[in-house]
Amino acid sequence: ATAATKVQELLLAHNLTLAQVELAESSAGDYLNIDHDIGTASSSWKVNCRLHLLSAVARYNFCRAIQAGDNFSIVGRKHNVEAVWQLYFWLDRAILDAAGVLPSRGSKYRRAFYLGATRTISDRLYKQRQRHEVHPDTQALVLASDTRLTAAVSQFFPSIKDVSIRSPRDSDAYALGQQTGKTLALGRPLTT
Repeated sequence: ATAATKVQELLLAHNLTLAQVELAESSAGDYLNIDHDIGTASSSWKVNCRLHLLSAVARYNFCRAIQAGDNFSIVGRKHNVEAVWQLYFWLDRAILDAAGVLPSRGSKYRRAFYLGATRTISDRLYKQRQRHEVHPDTQALVLASDTRLTAAVSQFFPSIKDVSIRSPRDSDAYALGQQTGKTLALGRPLTT
């Protein structure tokens, strides 16, 4: 496992957040809304696919992802938001690189591939978090954190709506994406 993944596992296993390690106590006022332009036209297939990936990475790292036009916002504590952006950019690049070696069959094929990879990554992140939430104290910590996060999201985005992503039509590309999602590291490899 990469160092970032191991740190997250240890924090969850010991009922801690990175902020608790750095500071004795964090307040609900610590939540930030940090946005980023990912450079994709809002009509592109990449916007919905990328929002799905960003939402999965954010959700399992104590943050929430919101789309506002061409910008994506992450609501969460600063250290968690930074970790989300780093992991998201790493995974997005890795998925697009993997898709780039596939035969070019158009945007529907690439969309299905990306969604297959993203949904598999989301499932892996969910299972990783569930393994650490078996202890009642951990469950209470996560519930309290999620409650504060929900309140912060409501403050920044009072009229937010949930959106769903249509299922892809190319099952072969989706299956290839799932295989890619199973093999990608859930943390950026360290370089020396």
